[in-house]
Amino acid sequence: MKKLIFVLALLIFAGIGLFTVKTHAAQLGVSIESSDGSGGEALLDDDYNSTEQFDGGTSLTIRSNEAIDSLYIKWDSIPSAYTIQDGTSSVSGGENGFLHEYVKLSGTADSVTLNIPDGGAKIADIYAFSAGDLPDFVQQWQPSWDKADILFISTHSDDEVLFFGGMIPIYTNEDTARVQVAYFSDFFLTESYRNHELLDGIWTMGVDHYPQLGKFYDNYSESLEEAEAQFDHDQCLSYITETIRRFQPQVVVTHDVNGEYGHGGHQYVSKLVREAVEITGDSSQYPESASQYGAWDVPKTYLHLYPENPIEMPTRVPLADFGGKNALEVAKEAYLKHGSQQWMWFYVDDGYDEYGNPNGYQFSCAKYGLYRSTVGNDTSGNDVLDNLVTYAKQEAAVQPETVSPETESEPETSAAPSEEPTKKKGSPLVVIIIIVVVLILIVISICLISASRRKKQREQMERRRRSIQNAQRSAQYGRRQGSSQSSRSPQGGRSQGSSQTRPPQSGRSQGSSQSRPSQGGRSQGSSQTRPPQSGRSQGSSQSRPSQGGRSQGSSQSRPPQSGRSQGSSQTRPPQGRRSQTRPSQDGRSQRQQQRRPFGPDEY
Repeated sequence: MKKLIFVLALLIFAGIGLFTVKTHAAQLGVSIESSDGSGGEALLDDDYNSTEQFDGGTSLTIRSNEAIDSLYIKWDSIPSAYTIQDGTSSVSGGENGFLHEYVKLSGTADSVTLNIPDGGAKIADIYAFSAGDLPDFVQQWQPSWDKADILFISTHSDDEVLFFGGMIPIYTNEDTARVQVAYFSDFFLTESYRNHELLDGIWTMGVDHYPQLGKFYDNYSESLEEAEAQFDHDQCLSYITETIRRFQPQVVVTHDVNGEYGHGGHQYVSKLVREAVEITGDSSQYPESASQYGAWDVPKTYLHLYPENPIEMPTRVPLADFGGKNALEVAKEAYLKHGSQQWMWFYVDDGYDEYGNPNGYQFSCAKYGLYRSTVGNDTSGNDVLDNLVTYAKQEAAVQPETVSPETESEPETSAAPSEEPTKKKGSPLVVIIIIVVVLILIVISICLISASRRKKQREQMERRRRSIQNAQRSAQYGRRQGSSQSSRSPQGGRSQGSSQTRPPQSGRSQGSSQSRPSQGGRSQGSSQTRPPQSGRSQGSSQSRPSQGGRSQGSSQSRPPQSGRSQGSSQTRPPQGRRSQTRPSQDGRSQRQQQRRPFGPDEY
């Protein structure tokens, strides 16, 4: 019965697990064959530094021993529209221009074909997965926000982690705000692998809406003047103005006025943003973007390390969406995605050691200042959304349309139910609860029946035990009655009986000397029964010769042993260091011996 209950319990937990435990997608082993005869080894090495270029119209056949449910493609150039065929159906991709794109197939197949778009494309890696929840590294990007609560404008890939990493995870956590990231530099013009690091880094910080990649060549400069000489200022200001109008952010965050550690490009972008927020609300300034997106006056603008109206982000507070990690820990993990920059001397830090004491780091990712505001100064000291309402809350606050009076006054045309009423689909959760309740009731019923049976068995066993005890008591009483009438003498060492039965033992009262010879330390019996042993007085010389080490004596008596006093030839001498007048064993009196309990053989 216990085994049955245990099995039922396992079935219950297994049934619940089938509904609650998520199925994880497996990364499948695949082979890739190109229609142009080139291999696909570089596409399977999980390394975005190795890529392959394919001409337009080329097809890649991807095969696996298991059913392929989805593909994850890391392009090394922004793709145009393409298709993936999985047997009789196909799916399209490339519409959003995502460099890292996840594609769910319309069905499952062990062989799919990727058709390279016209104009060709470069690919870094291809992954295939079975059905289920995808690994964390698979990036399922959403299109960029139409309206963002916070817009971060970064000069380079990695600046958004180094200098804004103390803020981004806090606002992506639990969808606190709509976070959008935009860049100034275009790494397709210089180091394309840094675009992969860029996407991996912000994805790690919880950004899931695709960033806006930059348009300008990455020139290094050591001063603001040097950076201004490298770019067309009007073109750059137009780009920043258009970016702000496109996303209509409530908050803009960008670089330190001094370019953090003095980088001229950082100083220049900071200057461009400060100029742009003054003109984005004026549709006469750069009217092309104003006509496309509308004019937009940014409510609040923050600069990294700006000393006026300072705020400091709570970078050590655990974040639920990141498994309890804090913003600083998340930012450090994100910076590791920028493998090409790990040799640099700067790093991610909030300016404090593990004990909360200032550590002297000058480029804290937690410190900002309010440069411009149309909604007043901050009051909390650690929230850039002070005095603002997020877009999500604004949309949720919109009241539903009021029903018109005409609609309210319309009479009901029919009160009869439809012949084919709509069937409500049962909630899977309700079904699970019903199944669990039924199983629990079954288990409870089985337990109650089992308990009742065990109770009856215990009662039967108790009756049997009592019956046996009563029988044993009766038998003991009968034996005691019989023993009281018995003529059997008590045993040695106890009260004296007939001298015909058993000789006394050491230290006990003497019995007949004719029944049993005395042993060491006991009184002597007949000298004709047993010869003396070593160290003991001799008995009859006719029965047994004396042994070595024992003294000879009269055939009628035994001499005393060493250290013992001599006694009668009819009694055994006392042993060494014992008194000649020693009483019976354990000092018991004859009265005590007469009151002895029954012996084990007398029951």
